[in-house]
Amino acid sequence: MGQRFAAGDTWDKITREILTVDGEIKKNPQVIFFGLVGEGGKLTPDGSARAVASLFMGVQLQCAQCHDDPYRDWAQKDHWAMAAFFSKINGNFQKLSESAAAKNVTITIPKTAFKNTGTNVPAAFLGGKTFNPAKDGALRTHLVDWLTAKDNPFFARAFANRMWFYFFARGIVDPVDDFRELNPPTHPGLMNLLSNEFAASGYDVKHLIRGICNSEAYQRTSRATADVSEQSIAALTSSYGRMPLRVMTADVLYDSLKLAYGDPKLDLRAINPKDGNTSGESAPIADAYLEFLRRFGTNKEDATDFTHGIPQMLTMINHPRLLAGSKALDAYRKTKASPEQTVEWLYLSTLSRRPTSEEQAEAQRYLKGAENPTDPFVGVLWMLVNRSEFLLVR
Repeated sequence: MGQRFAAGDTWDKITREILTVDGEIKKNPQVIFFGLVGEGGKLTPDGSARAVASLFMGVQLQCAQCHDDPYRDWAQKDHWAMAAFFSKINGNFQKLSESAAAKNVTITIPKTAFKNTGTNVPAAFLGGKTFNPAKDGALRTHLVDWLTAKDNPFFARAFANRMWFYFFARGIVDPVDDFRELNPPTHPGLMNLLSNEFAASGYDVKHLIRGICNSEAYQRTSRATADVSEQSIAALTSSYGRMPLRVMTADVLYDSLKLAYGDPKLDLRAINPKDGNTSGESAPIADAYLEFLRRFGTNKEDATDFTHGIPQMLTMINHPRLLAGSKALDAYRKTKASPEQTVEWLYLSTLSRRPTSEEQAEAQRYLKGAENPTDPFVGVLWMLVNRSEFLLVR
């Protein structure tokens, strides 16, 4: 999906391709979405309805599966009316297909719902809009047409809120998938501004990100002066008067290390798979990527929660790969840059800033007295990737 965003695909286009996917996973990786939200690897209408409502609409329908939700606006019939749009699909993690839909499609509430079992519920859009297709066709196509329409009350605000959460570690509505009267946005005007602008741009993700990142709220420093109390810091952060420090996700950290070392196959597994030992500390070693995610996984609900402890620290400071050289560094040094220029390049490529005069002087002292005269710059790189400034988003 990151490649699609980078290519400039709009959010409605990406959503349509996910939700209307058909075929085998080898050619259509989006198939896995329905398998993941199903049961036992098989697709289920109610699982698909809950996931679509949460991810693409910012609302929770899980309680309405069995009864009317007393804390939200959703009745049991709302949940199953959404589920009806997925009643004609079948498959698993490997493939998905949808039979031709007839008009006036209904779904029967199963026994697992406890209440109103056996009741037939017609397909309907969330919020009460009647589903009256002009012609037969894939039900999911009709659903996506409604979902991505400019006047849809859910689609734009759900994604805008998730993007705000991504950059600020907290949504304007928090949790991000719980829009309701009892959980209003902290800044209603801001929520409306972002969602309206996003819809008006044609769901242009890059436009939304530029707007957020160019805002004064995002530009504020994460630093706090010594005379500011913890309570004041918390108040500043909650009102977006200060940028919160947050932990890089495992994916972002892994990509950052790959770039710093010029190694797209960077392998930081604790056990060398070439030794024939396939047992990890708490789970079998799958591949370098999955093992990295297991070790450096973060709290997805709270990016300000520092989850890195002794295992992560030992990997970063002791793993031989991080002291074995960098292809990116080797390529730069072929330019015959001076030691000072090389140190500056290392700072820019890891911390995205130039070194201070004190840091430059310290690095030069290290280079002159390094025990490994072959490539002491690798030691500087190792020092930089082990700084909190590298691990944290400031």
